[in-house]
Amino acid sequence: MNHNSQAAQTDIDEETNSVRARSYQAMAKSCLFRGLSVFLAFCILTFLIIQLPITDTNKLLFMLALISAGLLAIWLTTPRTATPVFEDELAESEDLEATEIIEQPEDSIDESLPLSTDYFEQLVQEALNEIPREFEPYLANLAVIVEDEPDAELRKQMGLKANQTLFGLYNGNPLTSLGHSNSLLPERITIYQKPIETYSHGNPNRIRKQVRATVLHEIAHHFGIDHDEMPRWLK
Repeated sequence: MNHNSQAAQTDIDEETNSVRARSYQAMAKSCLFRGLSVFLAFCILTFLIIQLPITDTNKLLFMLALISAGLLAIWLTTPRTATPVFEDELAESEDLEATEIIEQPEDSIDESLPLSTDYFEQLVQEALNEIPREFEPYLANLAVIVEDEPDAELRKQMGLKANQTLFGLYNGNPLTSLGHSNSLLPERITIYQKPIETYSHGNPNRIRKQVRATVLHEIAHHFGIDHDEMPRWLK
């Protein structure tokens, strides 16, 4: 490996470690907030109970409060099971976050043969396989799907112009948001095949790199990392 390749690999490793550190910080803040919420609720309930006369009934109420607080803490920190979210649920979701709103010049029309959906989905899975295993529990309630391109309704909702498109879309509440633990719908990431192929001019290597960057970008949003906080290669 030459010096330039070593330097490039070092930069990638540093940026990856930076994303990993921010993800850990985001998850730690989320867990701390949930833990403090449970503790505060328990303290209030305990204070109310100890104001009552000491009887067997009140002792039972205190034990039930302890058990309830424990069960609530377990429920708040346990990942939910992932199930698909369909497009008609999009308007009811909490937040929308675009990877990028890409402006495509008129001469960017791609005349090469499109990739098969199966092969494109394999590229998406390759990108997902790069995520460290320690993050897997936090992806249990996240569905990643592939669609051809943003439909007319979504384009209108996102305010896209005729020469603009999306590579990917995160639909849900990030792990660091206050309402994440109360979200009933699973989180969803949509990767759009045609815009990525067109932007990459049908070049297989460029398509693979763009799919990887888009998937990891949207995963970063799921972990609560803002666009401005991401490494340059993920933006």
